[in-house]
Amino acid sequence: MILFFCIPDEVEYDGESYFSNPISVMLNRYARSDDKVICVAPVKRVDKGSSDKICNGSVEFQFIDKMNSFNSLLNWNVFKTRLNTIIEKCDACIIHVHSSFVSNLAFEIAHQQHKPILTVVCGCPWDALWNYSLKGKLLAPFAYLWLKRVQQRAQYSIYVTSEFLQNRYPTCGQQINCSNVELNTSQIDLATRYITILSGRRFRIATVAAVDVKYKGQQYIIKALKKLRDKGIELEYYIVGSGNPSYLKRLTKKYQVEDLVFFTGPIKHSEIFQFLDDIDIYAQPSKQEGLPRAVIEAMSRGCLCIGSKIAGIPELIEPEFLFRAGNISQIVDILKNIDNNVLKEQARKNVIKAQQYSKSVLDERRSSFLNEFKNDI
Repeated sequence: MILFFCIPDEVEYDGESYFSNPISVMLNRYARSDDKVICVAPVKRVDKGSSDKICNGSVEFQFIDKMNSFNSLLNWNVFKTRLNTIIEKCDACIIHVHSSFVSNLAFEIAHQQHKPILTVVCGCPWDALWNYSLKGKLLAPFAYLWLKRVQQRAQYSIYVTSEFLQNRYPTCGQQINCSNVELNTSQIDLATRYITILSGRRFRIATVAAVDVKYKGQQYIIKALKKLRDKGIELEYYIVGSGNPSYLKRLTKKYQVEDLVFFTGPIKHSEIFQFLDDIDIYAQPSKQEGLPRAVIEAMSRGCLCIGSKIAGIPELIEPEFLFRAGNISQIVDILKNIDNNVLKEQARKNVIKAQQYSKSVLDERRSSFLNEFKNDI
């Protein structure tokens, strides 16, 4: 029996059935027909029939609360005792480790019980907490040191980046890099992309991210649009994502670019590729990321991509299209030098690069490593 521990991802549940969401994709990666999996995760209540039911014959769910508040930490010992009981049932553990103290606690318990452990390092706790809030800044050093300690003792590790997380949280155990972003759709035909580039309209930029989380950085693109307009360059900016956009809308008014910025709200993932086909430049101006799915998806559709020099973004984007997080002058310098020829060249390169993230390529790499882990067990 294998324990799969994934916090903060939630299982969707209506009181009778479990429904498909990102965690079900992960379960399909780790569960095999001859394995029984215990999945430990929080519950998200949904309306019955809101999405496809998880085929969960070999999966047993153990639900826990998120430990993300001071009051929840008062129940730390109760929580630890429950985790001890769950992990005792398992032959091995697969644990997603990142900014959650709870996932690190799961590792500590499994390590004390001498269970074989495979960690999946899918984010940087320092970046996640430091750029979140004042409270996050206080917690960031502890989370950073704890994950470093976890990885020093990890037997097997999957990193979602090629270099960044490996360098910051190195392991002495067996390791591979394997993105948790998989492309299931066919890539755009370049001839179609070239037609869009040569259409003669204003270049369109887009960012897909929550609109009320300031470390996602949309405000920096908005401020850059004002400086570009002062130079006689006008670009349209499409902001896609859920949340309250009032802060960003105030900025568009303050910098007099309301006619250039469009808030689309969230777009269904099944429709995002059609949206990207009409975008010229994809911007990822974040201060915190792992390996951003949206950049890879934009690359697969032939968009030129720009982004901040953090986490796994430099592994995807060429150096001349990178800027220091929050540096508006560098964003302006990059955008003002983009023309049709640059767009066409980057479309070709990005479509080729995105092929590295096809589902078949990543499945083969991950399955081979998991088999090695299981054979060792």
